Amino acid sequence: MTRREGEFKEGKINLLSCSTTMEMGVDIGGLSAVAMNNVPPHPANFLQRAGRAGRRGETAALSFTLCKNTPQGEAVFRNPLWPFETALAVPQVALQSGRIVQRHINALALTDFLFGETSDGPFRLTAGWFFERQDGDGHSSPSTRFQDWCRQTNTIDAMKAPLQRLCRRSSLSGIPAERLLAQAGAALETVEVSWRDELDALLANLEVLNTREGNSKPERAIGFQLKRLREEYLLGELATRGFLPGYGFPTGVVTLQTSTVETLNARRDQREDNRGQSRGEPSRELAIAIRDYAPGTDTALDGRVYRSGGVSLNWHLPAQLNAGTEVQSLRWVWRCSACGGSGTRPTRPERCPQCNERHSSKLTRLEYLQPAGFAVDIRWQPHNNVSIQQYIPVRDPLISLEGAAWMALTSPALGRYRSSANGHIFQRSDGLHSEGYALCLRCGRADSMGPGGDRPLSLKAHKRLRGGRNNDQELQCPGNAEPGVIKEGLRLGTVVHTDVFELQLRVLDSAQPIDEVSAFSIAVVLRRALCQHIGIEEDEIGVSVSPTRGMAGEPAHSIYLFDTAGGGAGYVGQAILELPALLTAARQLLECHCDKACQICLLSNDTQYHVDLLDRLAAAAVLSERYLTALALPDDLRIFGPATRLELEPLDMALRREIQHQAIDEVRIYLSGATDDWEPLAWPLREDLLRWANAGIIIRLIASRTLLSALPSTQADEIAALASVIGAKFHISNGPPSPFTGTSSTLPLIAEVSGTNHSVCWAASNPTALSPRPGWGSGANQTRFVSVVRHSQLAPLPAAWGEVPPGELRRPVAGLCELRILTELDGPSVDFGTRAWQLISQQDRTLLERLQGTESITRVIYTDRYLKSPLAILLLHSFLAALRGYPGGVAPDTRITITTEKLSRSDTREPYQLFHDWRDAQVRAEVIEGRFTDLGCFEFLEEHKSSLPHARELSLEWPNGRNWTMRLDQGFGYWRLSRGERGQFPFAQGSPQQLSRLRSVNSEIEGNGGCYPTYWYCESATI
Repeated sequence: MTRREGEFKEGKINLLSCSTTMEMGVDIGGLSAVAMNNVPPHPANFLQRAGRAGRRGETAALSFTLCKNTPQGEAVFRNPLWPFETALAVPQVALQSGRIVQRHINALALTDFLFGETSDGPFRLTAGWFFERQDGDGHSSPSTRFQDWCRQTNTIDAMKAPLQRLCRRSSLSGIPAERLLAQAGAALETVEVSWRDELDALLANLEVLNTREGNSKPERAIGFQLKRLREEYLLGELATRGFLPGYGFPTGVVTLQTSTVETLNARRDQREDNRGQSRGEPSRELAIAIRDYAPGTDTALDGRVYRSGGVSLNWHLPAQLNAGTEVQSLRWVWRCSACGGSGTRPTRPERCPQCNERHSSKLTRLEYLQPAGFAVDIRWQPHNNVSIQQYIPVRDPLISLEGAAWMALTSPALGRYRSSANGHIFQRSDGLHSEGYALCLRCGRADSMGPGGDRPLSLKAHKRLRGGRNNDQELQCPGNAEPGVIKEGLRLGTVVHTDVFELQLRVLDSAQPIDEVSAFSIAVVLRRALCQHIGIEEDEIGVSVSPTRGMAGEPAHSIYLFDTAGGGAGYVGQAILELPALLTAARQLLECHCDKACQICLLSNDTQYHVDLLDRLAAAAVLSERYLTALALPDDLRIFGPATRLELEPLDMALRREIQHQAIDEVRIYLSGATDDWEPLAWPLREDLLRWANAGIIIRLIASRTLLSALPSTQADEIAALASVIGAKFHISNGPPSPFTGTSSTLPLIAEVSGTNHSVCWAASNPTALSPRPGWGSGANQTRFVSVVRHSQLAPLPAAWGEVPPGELRRPVAGLCELRILTELDGPSVDFGTRAWQLISQQDRTLLERLQGTESITRVIYTDRYLKSPLAILLLHSFLAALRGYPGGVAPDTRITITTEKLSRSDTREPYQLFHDWRDAQVRAEVIEGRFTDLGCFEFLEEHKSSLPHARELSLEWPNGRNWTMRLDQGFGYWRLSRGERGQFPFAQGSPQQLSRLRSVNSEIEGNGGCYPTYWYCESATI
């Protein structure tokens, strides 16, 4: 590159072919002409590229652009003044993706660690040195030491200030440094496990193929892979695997191993910065590779065609298989037509995880493999006949936003939408005949199943994919004769978490969901409108339509837009705030002279596979002038006057947005609604309020005196605990807050934020929205929110709205013995129950006498809505198991019943820590039932929230009707892992692995924050 730049400046060459990265930052001398082979996505791109010519005083300069037969090219060809007339949008920096911010945290931590670890600095290090190296004195690898370094007190103290500056105004602002570093350590542990799996599989395969000489073709092929794996540039490997920022480059990249007997002696070194190759082989993001490199597909490389023959092994099967042998890369994907849900799980679901549908006609379940890479048969003979290339049909992805909050348009009759930075996308390949693949788990050879589901000929009496024993003189792969080793009907798939926007529209006159053709056509032009607005290529955003269920449970079709970059790029998240304008722009893009679709309006590279779903007239009929006019804010919601705006984002996202963009120093939340609905400790905003308080923002909670007097004691204790933990100032008003002076509006104020010269107020269309509970701030019950922005600070609260210490909000229950707990139960989790019953017995000597009596407990009943995390189950089991240590405690015939709420999701985040909530109800039930089988006759029940008491209650029963009860104000959720504890939990694995992990855990625990106690209310026992 440097040589060519020099020759160009000297005039030895007069033509350069450049990528778009030449837009800025590289001086290539004077240019008299710039030719672009397509229209750039944004006027700024065009002006930057065209502006390369004529910078050195040339008398004439030319910019020439080839307008291709695409919608963008056609539009610019018709209007050549486009780059000069189009207003340039103000660039935005989106800091709402926790995943992207965390990658920068990882980079900061790793940089600090590596400069203390090696004198070479991080830029010459290899993956093998980092993940595999062990010093002669027994030291572990740098990767393992980094994970330990992240938990050290000195590290946490030293990194506090840098992390605070890095996270300022981002979605991770206010999170303690120990948590951020723990997440960095956990992320690297995941990468290390994946890398070691590849290494171990290669080493195991090399051992199987070992010859005396050690230079057979199969051994050399594996040796080449080992060398590339170990010598891979460390920072590139960590970026590819999603640990470090990728800055637009692909993540989750896999390779196609193309080395064959013919090519092993003709290897050439490759450029380190060639992102189209990885480890010297062609590479793709896995979501694309399962289509482009799937077994049976052909790939042209340097003028020669290679056919994929299977997948790379990242597992090692034992020499002797048995029924319990499992391959962790095998999982299940499910799709339910009853509720429209989809997802993946480690084992085959017996029922829909979302709606409990069991009928096989409505619940599709497919086993799939997430490949670590792909490989050509080592005996393949590359050729140059590109006319006979074979391709695998493209499949639409399965997309899920389970847990994301729905929001209504200005009128619920027009439709609804939702968005998430952590959407779940499953990309898959079903094979040539949509029957899946046959795969040999021993060698990795795979091929498409036949049209009738028959095993392909290539998997009958096959040889090892990458070479057999004795220099490939082995007749057959051992997998041919081993039962269960050749899997049939297997899909290839991968899960990508990225930004996803979902939209459900309704026909204006009938209020019925729109049909599939209208939905897909609108999706295409909506994507184009968004891409034009933010100035990006259309391939940066994917588009899909899927059958699902509407707000009343009726059949509907959802429009999906999603960032194609793994982890998201923040593109489709911008659609929410511009949705009315984007729908208007989409309607204009449908203006065309074609019958249904053409390159000017709907046809593009990816929509060509869905021509039967393209109809601009059907889409235009939905997005009529009347429909677009109906998107305007109705008069009854214009409570702040002409400045009133519809809040298009869920309220928690809106609050985060304002705190990110403005210097906010105060947040006010107004509480109301039915007090029986209050669930303060399950309030999703709780975590945000704590982060903002840690960042120095004043948090004020306001409720009326009348409402608080009617609050049940259980919820009163919870709101007191919440206010104390987050350090909020609690104000009691003399009546409902009324911010609408001079208006007759009865809509309640729900939230306010304020800075020096900026404030925003939000009101809700439904008073029930003010209840602190799961779903707060969403469009539940067709709630809409309106706001007003003012360029002034909020006025102080009325002096009569006095501040009340949180402790005074508690309402102890008369007649019950109160046990105050702060740090008394801190310590090893395995002894938690023993410490708890000793503390209770000290308070209630009569109960101790009963436990030391001769009659055992006959029945134990514990009811708790919030048994959702492994940590809560760990402590509950320890608590009940400790009763076995008393003669009058739990016996083998004691009946134990635990009742909790049916599992549901309130966010889209993936769990990975011991204190995170389960996503899968079936797995949770299996783990809980397996953990409590050692305690008498166990029964686990799941009920709807409405049929469960709010209080967490324990009841012990003895013969002759004697009983004892206790209420736990915060349940077992009060305790957390102590600082420095490793809390990783294998949610992605099956229930046996999760149960094994739960049984082995013995972590140090401590009270939540140590600043506010939990209270247990005990009924005095009688003999």
